[in-house]
Amino acid sequence: MTSNLSLTPNDILNVAEKGDAEETLNWIRQRAVEHTFWFAKTIAGYKDLTPHLHKPVCDWLDSTVRDRGRGLLMPRKYFKSSMVKAWVLKRIVLNPEIRILFVGENDQVGAKNLQDIRWNIQQNPLFQALYPHVIPPDYGKSWSESAITVPRKRSFDEPTIQTVGIGAKHTGFHYDLIVYDDPIGLVAAGSEAEMKRAIEWFQTAPGLLNSVESEELIVGTRWKHGRGDLYGWIMEEMPYHKRRSGDREGYRWYIRSAIENGESIFPRQPSPADPTKTIGYSLRDLELMRQRMGTYQFGCLMLNNPTPKEGADFPDEWIKTYSISEDRRSLITSDTHERIEASSLVRLSVYDPSSGGKQARAENAIVVTGTDRKGRIFVLGTWSKNCGFGKSVEQWHVLNDKWRCWGNWFESVGAHKEVDEIIRMRSQPCIYCGKVHRPIRARAIKPPSGSKEDRIRDLAQPAFEQGRIYIGEGMTKLRRQIIEFPHSEMVDIFDALAYAISKSRKPVIYNTNQGNTEENAKRKVEPRTHSDVAYGGY
Repeated sequence: MTSNLSLTPNDILNVAEKGDAEETLNWIRQRAVEHTFWFAKTIAGYKDLTPHLHKPVCDWLDSTVRDRGRGLLMPRKYFKSSMVKAWVLKRIVLNPEIRILFVGENDQVGAKNLQDIRWNIQQNPLFQALYPHVIPPDYGKSWSESAITVPRKRSFDEPTIQTVGIGAKHTGFHYDLIVYDDPIGLVAAGSEAEMKRAIEWFQTAPGLLNSVESEELIVGTRWKHGRGDLYGWIMEEMPYHKRRSGDREGYRWYIRSAIENGESIFPRQPSPADPTKTIGYSLRDLELMRQRMGTYQFGCLMLNNPTPKEGADFPDEWIKTYSISEDRRSLITSDTHERIEASSLVRLSVYDPSSGGKQARAENAIVVTGTDRKGRIFVLGTWSKNCGFGKSVEQWHVLNDKWRCWGNWFESVGAHKEVDEIIRMRSQPCIYCGKVHRPIRARAIKPPSGSKEDRIRDLAQPAFEQGRIYIGEGMTKLRRQIIEFPHSEMVDIFDALAYAISKSRKPVIYNTNQGNTEENAKRKVEPRTHSDVAYGGY
């Protein structure tokens, strides 16, 4: 009986109720080979994969098969190898004639990639029931630790899967697919000679491919800045592009960071495979990891964004952090563990416009800061994007509604003067959200003469050196711009912060110990940290 391709996941119970085991198996079989995520979680047994993080990665693997060169970078321990092994096993199910080379850091690591694949074929009863055509007559008892072969219609010199370590001599064989799974380890990362050897081996790898239609997939985590590791070298030397003929050349990348948009992409949660354990990491977990690993290694292994070790003007130790209290109205400093009410801070915003739109290398950037009585400046909110002025001003209003800033500034140079006109037109309901925003009384900033880099140094460096700048634990993009400065390609949020530092003011505290005179009573007004009500933006 053939599978009914119109079936949906909700129909499986109806299929099973018919009592037709073959129809049920056909439904599962069809569903699994169409979707790697479904195959990995349901058939291969990788139960800890999550829909919000791992399904998009699996979908990317499925949808980009025409790109013969692909790269997948994810943080360590985020189950990237599990997804790739499930994807490889599914490829074998779809085409038992395929020949695959698995490349690891060394021979032992390369062979380790086979363990799960071997188990599924040899011992997984569900897999065996669904795909008997790839089960050897002897159940793979004659397989070696580094090679397996499933039943095939033709004879090849190459096994179905062969594993080797990067740098190994392996000539005379040709493969349809080469998978490099974490080919760079600690040894190669710490040795320029080893890294060079890995790059040279990769350069000669096309000789191991069966044809120009063969595929390569490299999976891993960054180790060094720029061209210093294999992944950076590939990105620079083999950029992805499509030719007029439709051929795809170079490497197409899918890159994830442990923290994106201020949130953990893999939040801590109970393990579906074992509810007594947890998987994933909270922002606090990641912050503790960063403190232990150091910013450079954390940027490599967890953010896939290595930062240069030397030549930065703002050392990482200058940057202090804070966390948010459970009631989301207070800031807790990471160094002194003080609890500071957000409503007690003098809050202001700075908008640094970019007139280049979506194609610009610079971004529109907004920063909201708050200053306490000790002169410490807390970065309360950040936003940046390549877009038009209208959407940027809308976001500026959203942040102003949230924080009720006593002052708002924007850089006004050339075309940026259009921003002032947009703001003046915002007395009516917003064209984006329909709300009537709190008014922004924007004041223009004319940049001083000199370069942007010199301006940032002049405005921001003293406060950072004095240890007065605190950023939120999840503000990864801002932190990256600070510690990479002046080498970072993007500095727009940092530029806006530098302006905000120059405009910061301590709360006004009146002296009430000079008697209850009528004059002092008149001076006891509400401090400017308050507007309508005491307000905490979290």
